[in-house]
Amino acid sequence: MPESAAGWYADRNEIAAMLSESGIAPRYGDGTVFGEPVVIVDQLSMDRSGCLYRLYSANGALLAECVEQIESYDIAETPLGEAIKKNTTETMEFRDPRGRPWATLTHRKVWKSKISVTSPDGGEIGRFAQKNVLGKVSFGITSHGRAAGKLRSTGTRLEQFDLADQAGNNVGRFVKLGGYSHWRPLVRDARAVGRYVLELSARLPQPLAALAVVSPVAIDLAFNMDPAGYRR
Repeated sequence: MPESAAGWYADRNEIAAMLSESGIAPRYGDGTVFGEPVVIVDQLSMDRSGCLYRLYSANGALLAECVEQIESYDIAETPLGEAIKKNTTETMEFRDPRGRPWATLTHRKVWKSKISVTSPDGGEIGRFAQKNVLGKVSFGITSHGRAAGKLRSTGTRLEQFDLADQAGNNVGRFVKLGGYSHWRPLVRDARAVGRYVLELSARLPQPLAALAVVSPVAIDLAFNMDPAGYRR
């Protein structure tokens, strides 16, 4: 993210419309990505250059950006097993408004999604493990091998996920705006459908705070496929 992105604001009318659609009332925090009780996640693109998400506060201030890191490789010289692994793995880098990375999310999609979140130095922040495929989908959340919480959809359409802490207390939720697997016209600057509104009941301790913020992107990678059934 360029230096000039710091202090950048989204269209506040659009932010207000997204909040209205989600049914979540605007609330305000300290202006940091871990200190806002309401976070809007908006996917701006999904093309050959990769996915791009921006995270905003309820007043439209830019809190973070999430940029896909695409690794190029020569398929003719890459062993089949390694090529399959690369083609089913997505890596996303979260950056603050000045472009400084604070987390990397790695998504592996085979039958059930497995998602790891690491710090810039490679240390583990946490992991999401999909527990089931049919019905109300749930993800276990761990950090360094210990339970840190759970994500569970409130319905089979996966339009809302509730977030619980390690004790099972509900500490937040996020709402999906629009459906999954929507076709988008091949138009430059076309809007994508990966949009979510995250609401937290209180400021969370780490590592759950970071895992809560990245969870809408994790779910979008797991379920928001293109019409062909894959993301790229």
